[in-house]
Amino acid sequence: MRERKPGMRPAASAIVLAGGDSRRMGRDKALLPVRGRPLIALIMDRLAGRFDDILISAGPGDDRRFPGRTVVVDAAPGQGPLMGIATALPRIRHDLAFIIACDIPHIDLDFVERLIERAGGCDLALPDRGGGRYEPLFAVYRKAVAGPARDILAAGGRSILELLDRVRLGLVAVPQNVRIGNINTESDYRRFLGDPSSL
Repeated sequence: MRERKPGMRPAASAIVLAGGDSRRMGRDKALLPVRGRPLIALIMDRLAGRFDDILISAGPGDDRRFPGRTVVVDAAPGQGPLMGIATALPRIRHDLAFIIACDIPHIDLDFVERLIERAGGCDLALPDRGGGRYEPLFAVYRKAVAGPARDILAAGGRSILELLDRVRLGLVAVPQNVRIGNINTESDYRRFLGDPSSL
């Protein structure tokens, strides 16, 4: 493996989770129009400034929604984001991956960089809002986390938080100026369009 020179950014991939059924929204959140383009396209553009390997995690049959993109289809349908993580992590080019849900429009790349740096000594670098509030869908995962994720799924579990006791965990406090809000409902979407800083 090539030795990283001082000052070089750690190599990492990115995975955008887009396999949800958007029950509360009632339509595909990844394709919500924002400034004339699908939300996921804006997220991908933002990530392209940092990552040379970007995958979209999608459900069976959903890969057709994202022409021209590298899509990894969940190994089994209806298992939630944990299945997306378990399926996509083995496909990344690097050992680390920044994982983000497709409904999180704000990406502070400086904070992402802090997560990547923290992941150098652990398996999962997780944003911590305090009081036991974490952001597992805006976090950095090591490829090896796919194994514990598969074990949880095989046992009937679906919660990403079950990973916390099975991997080397590194917490990173979320600064007050960093927004990690997501668009869950139609009212969230309308509010975001009117004022992007509302999330």
